[in-house]
Amino acid sequence: MKNSLLILVFLSPAFILSQTVQFPPITGLTFTDFLIEETSLNGKIKYFNKPTGDPLDGKYIIYETEYRYEYDIADYYDTGLKFIGTFKKGYKDGFWEVKFENKRVKTIRYNNGLVVGDYRVYNIEGELLYKTYFGKYGNGTYKDFFYETGVLKEEGDYKNGIKEGNWCEYHENGDLKKISFYESGILTD
Repeated sequence: MKNSLLILVFLSPAFILSQTVQFPPITGLTFTDFLIEETSLNGKIKYFNKPTGDPLDGKYIIYETEYRYEYDIADYYDTGLKFIGTFKKGYKDGFWEVKFENKRVKTIRYNNGLVVGDYRVYNIEGELLYKTYFGKYGNGTYKDFFYETGVLKEEGDYKNGIKEGNWCEYHENGDLKKISFYESGILTD
């Protein structure tokens, strides 16, 4: 009996380690592959698969592309930005990170489409540019930067996990580009 128990103790890690865990695949998309809808009822943003119309569900890598028209050729180009995270029933949920040329430049948390918890922004050298904590209710000031230069790109406030009040966008040289106004997460201007 004692020998049988000893054999089981030594063999059980082999059985546990030999089992392969199947994780769902990460789906790659570009911004042209899905639709974004700002829902007027709650101010949250919902994301849909463009071909099927179904809400996004699962883990995704979203490759940001930019439309350019050069030398009589129109095409989409990769900007080097990747957004990595999970959607549940069309809403961002859990930990999300943004990478620029495969370097982490931003981390943010969502709870069913609402911004919550820790938020961090880094430059491409990995130096912290801004950090804040939105708490479990999603209240605080958001700032994003141009990751190569560290110049402020966008700022505004979150209230209850959604955009509220004036949101400012800036050009790469730091000049004000535009001001948008949100009321309960809905763009009103």
